[in-house]
Amino acid sequence: MDRYDLVFTNEVGAPVEPTGFYQRQFLPLLKKAGLPRVTFHQLRHSVATVLLETGLHPAVASALLGYAQISKTLDVYSHVVPGLAAKGSTALRELIWGDSNELSSDLSSNDERENQEEKASSSVN
Repeated sequence: MDRYDLVFTNEVGAPVEPTGFYQRQFLPLLKKAGLPRVTFHQLRHSVATVLLETGLHPAVASALLGYAQISKTLDVYSHVVPGLAAKGSTALRELIWGDSNELSSDLSSNDERENQEEKASSSVN
């Protein structure tokens, strides 16, 4: 056990200096992998968005992100949640009324159009 009791340390067991890590290790790894330069904040946002888009409950995503309140997650990532609401309402409709292929294909087309619009607006941000 190191003297700082840390999970991530530098080469001598001391705390990792975020600026030093970013400049000396993280950016060179991105370059070597041929990936664009991103910040940790951008990575965090990407992870949260992917978690919510895959259907993970916002409360679980909130806990993984370290937010004390789910409201913070919903405030910051509300642009992702509408697509999830549509999927939930479709599932509920099918549960109650049964699967209607005609209605489902109409809704799927709308969902795909909404997802494309969301992705386009996300890439602008």
